[in-house]
Amino acid sequence: MSDKQAIIANGEAAKELLRNTAFVLALEDTQEALKDAIVQTAPPDAQTRELIYTMLRMLPVFRGALQTRINAGAITAAEIAEMIAEHERAAARAARQASADVRQKRAPKRPRR
Repeated sequence: MSDKQAIIANGEAAKELLRNTAFVLALEDTQEALKDAIVQTAPPDAQTRELIYTMLRMLPVFRGALQTRINAGAITAAEIAEMIAEHERAAARAARQASADVRQKRAPKRPRR
């Protein structure tokens, strides 16, 4: 698998994760559990609250990392599609030119005056 194919595959896998209801619900449940945990810490337990807060702040970072993979896969897929389209356009131009060359060779030569 080429690097571009791997990027596209990773992007598709990330997209499937974010579309997966169980996964999304698990992220939401985790977020709610962390919010509840902050409230339940004892007033002098700042270190635990900071740790929970850091974990809570990582959830959007995690989602963002998945979205970045989705975007990279989409961009790479678009680049590949454009390369294929350009190749097809070049092949069509070459075929037209070859056809024109054949027609030109078949055309009767006109006498020179």
